[in-house]
Amino acid sequence: MEIRARRRGAVYNRGMRPALALFLIGVIAAAGPAGAAPDLIVESVTAVPDAPITGEAVTFTCVVRNSGPDATADGVVIGVGYKIDGAAKTWGSVPGPLAAGASVAIGTQGGFWPGAAGAHTVAAAVDDVNRIAEADEANNTRAASFKVGPAIPPPAHSA
Repeated sequence: MEIRARRRGAVYNRGMRPALALFLIGVIAAAGPAGAAPDLIVESVTAVPDAPITGEAVTFTCVVRNSGPDATADGVVIGVGYKIDGAAKTWGSVPGPLAAGASVAIGTQGGFWPGAAGAHTVAAAVDDVNRIAEADEANNTRAASFKVGPAIPPPAHSA
C-alpha cells in the first residue's frame, strides 16, 4: 500500500477512502521512528516470604523495566504471568504507561500458591498475553529458584 501526501489531500490506493488514508497516516506518525517501541524485561523475580514453609501462602513479586526507547501506551495494562515449576499459577498487573527506562514492581493479584516442600522455580513473564507491541518479544521472562521448608511442628506441651 502506498500513501503519499499532496497539497490538497492524501493519495490513496484503489477503493481506499480518504478518511482511512488519513487514519493510516496518523497511525504511522503515532508509532514513531521505525523500530522504536517499548521493550519490557523482567529484571528480578522473588517469592514472598523469601523462606516459606510447607502450606504457607506464597506470593510473588517481580521488577519490570522498559528498556526500549518509547513508553508503553497510556491505559494499556502491564501484566505478568507467574509459573511455578512450569505450570501457570497466578498473575499480577499495573496500569500503564511505563516510561522508557522506568521500572515498576508487580506483585500477584491472582491468588497465592500454597507452598509445597522442596526446591522450586518461579518464572515471571511480562506481557504474557501480548497486549503491547515490543521491540523484542523474546526477552520477557526471568526465572528464579527458591526452597520451601518443611512445616514446623507445633510445640510439645509440658505436663
